[in-house]
Amino acid sequence: MNNISSTDTLVAIDIGTSKVLCLVADFDDKGELRIIGIGNEPCSGLNKGVISEIDTTVSSIRRSK
Repeated sequence: MNNISSTDTLVAIDIGTSKVLCLVADFDDKGELRIIGIGNEPCSGLNKGVISEIDTTVSSIRRSK
């Protein structure tokens, strides 16, 4: 994490077989990580970890914000 500055916004996304999770964070005035958003959306475009319906998967990712 040496290339991350206190003005950066961090985003993590977990695309799973049943749901998409999204986490957005930045840094507060003390330089500590602060979570500013969490998203959770059902996903039906994957089958056993493999994308089977790309449009459905992309739609779930967009809605997870």
